[in-house]
Amino acid sequence: QPYLFKPETNWSQNVRYTNEDGHLVTNTVKYHKGDRKVNFNLSQLQNSKKYTLELISMPEGKEREENTTSYTEKDTGQEGNTIKVKNKNVQNVVNTEVETALLKYDFNTSKYNTFERKIKAKNVVKHYLDPIYSDVHAIQTDMEASERFDEVELEGSEYSGYKPLIAVEAVLDDSYYKNRIYNLIYKGYPLEADFTFNRNTDKLGLPPIKGLDILTWYVPYLRQKPNFSLLDKRMPFRYNLPYHYKNDFIDLQYKVVNKYLNYPSQYATQIQKYNFIINGIFPAISSGKYKVKMQYVLPGGKLGTNTIFKYKNPF
Repeated sequence: QPYLFKPETNWSQNVRYTNEDGHLVTNTVKYHKGDRKVNFNLSQLQNSKKYTLELISMPEGKEREENTTSYTEKDTGQEGNTIKVKNKNVQNVVNTEVETALLKYDFNTSKYNTFERKIKAKNVVKHYLDPIYSDVHAIQTDMEASERFDEVELEGSEYSGYKPLIAVEAVLDDSYYKNRIYNLIYKGYPLEADFTFNRNTDKLGLPPIKGLDILTWYVPYLRQKPNFSLLDKRMPFRYNLPYHYKNDFIDLQYKVVNKYLNYPSQYATQIQKYNFIINGIFPAISSGKYKVKMQYVLPGGKLGTNTIFKYKNPF
């Protein structure tokens, strides 16, 4: 609520980080009334630690007593030197004689300073073909045990606006897409005004570059079976673009056939023109590597680092 951030005599708003060892850092915050957002800079936090973040109002004298070190804006070398927290109704505000706590949030810091370094540290052990249909396979990947992904990164939480912190999308420079899929399904799309896909193309993209899904068991196991060893080894994202390619192919083929094939003499020209889709056969995924761009996105839409992860069809 905006009234919590009104300037009052001898009081200021700050964000405070305290880790499991008692190390404490306090920084000032800025409230943007129009956007209803609180902005603050992240100081350099220690790696692989449990932290508690508190958004507080405190007397200026109290702030000076607890935070004698001044912090200036600089590149800390860590992911996300600025973070934006959307305003929400503040419940259970705690008042003491010296400060008012507006928000409290627990989190863990990574072993790595950036998301890019975390992904690049993952050493692939094996790729698997995951059969869906006889001509459609996804790809899963195992790695050497390393720092796992967490629930907020994969699904988001109330503190991230329920948006995941990791965004993934395919880089379509593979020969399977360029030589076999593009000409069959997406070249010249839409072929005619009524030959459009039934799906929402904003969700997956056109072509479906966002067609990677999170393994159905991964997040539930994070919650219910956190000691399960595969959480540290299995890449939680499954390369599933062939499934979406096939759905688009069937959708397009059905519409072309139903419009023209029932009247072959009348539509001979169109049937010949679209023979590649009418009598087309969907191709199974080719051997080779398939690139995926992995992007870290902080709350408020601020972009962190990104990198390329490569899946591979081993057959």
